[in-house]
Amino acid sequence: MIFPYIIQYILTLDIPTAGVIFGGVNQEIIQTFPPQTTITLVTDPGDDYAQIIFFGALGTAMVPNAFYVILEQAGARQMEAFLGSYMLGQDLTWLIVITRAQPTRTMITNVTNLNQYYEGYTAFVRIVDKKTFDIVKEALLRLGTSAKLEQAAVQSKALLDTMVAAELETGQLQPRAPIGGRV
Repeated sequence: MIFPYIIQYILTLDIPTAGVIFGGVNQEIIQTFPPQTTITLVTDPGDDYAQIIFFGALGTAMVPNAFYVILEQAGARQMEAFLGSYMLGQDLTWLIVITRAQPTRTMITNVTNLNQYYEGYTAFVRIVDKKTFDIVKEALLRLGTSAKLEQAAVQSKALLDTMVAAELETGQLQPRAPIGGRV
């Protein structure tokens, strides 16, 4: 399994607390799923403060279009679909943050008139405490800033430091030659 880049980024954050830990993989297998039956799976972070589900997969032995799935969190539907052949055996990319206050609820319905086999997998990382969660949340919110912007900020600081140092040495503000263009 290849981690999505965002999970690689989260796992490499320098966090002074317990940090973010690769949690593992959940596997749900229902050997004999009765016809016209709905089951509900509720996922909460257990002893952790939060978990981030980032990967999912469905077993290839399942019959296409036999299951209808609804994934909800905090009253909002994250996904609603028939599990068609295009989804079976494919990697499904998620980014769902689960806390005790916002667990997920997955309702799986066997829409056929026969017993069916269901197999699903999800991978997750664990966030141990609230302080770590706040650090991860802030880092994810800052992802919108590009490397170019951060590099420009470093260069601007260096230029300002140079200008201030030159003024401190002479004790006065001196005009500087233009960097480019016409004078």
